[in-house]
Amino acid sequence: MELKTKFSATAFANANPKVTFPTAKGVTAPASFNGNGSSKDEMEKVQVKLIWGKSGSSGADFLRLQVIDRREEGKEKMYFGALFHNDKKEGNQSDFYGNLNLKDGSTDRKDQLRIAAWNKKSEKNGNEYLSLAFSEHQVKPVSDDGDSAADNPEPGTNEMQEAAEEFPV
Repeated sequence: MELKTKFSATAFANANPKVTFPTAKGVTAPASFNGNGSSKDEMEKVQVKLIWGKSGSSGADFLRLQVIDRREEGKEKMYFGALFHNDKKEGNQSDFYGNLNLKDGSTDRKDQLRIAAWNKKSEKNGNEYLSLAFSEHQVKPVSDDGDSAADNPEPGTNEMQEAAEEFPV
């Protein structure tokens, strides 16, 4: 069963030290955030875990992401990605943006899902959480000057590649 190409998820601050994130081969650390996909998308058996990291080249903070798909009985499929601060946020744009790799080692957009995430606060209890939206990358039309999407990568692309290389195999 393939991961859906459009779904949402919610992740709250992780208070359970048993919910861990793989930081290196054979090494784990408590996850910073933990949550699940939305039941309205039939993705409640998809776990989303995040942990804060730091870019080696720029020193910028980012969130490493692990998505564990348990929708198929007795099977578990893992995907990794990264979210970066949206320093150019305007209006209701996401607080974070990034990619989820669907195929190990590939940097091709067709093998990735785009991720947007917003900082939210629960009206019921005041707890802060991340609201995440996963979707396919949109093909950007060629502009008047002939530039295409391939010529204009998303901001943070180098950091995304660097973060992807840090994930365990």
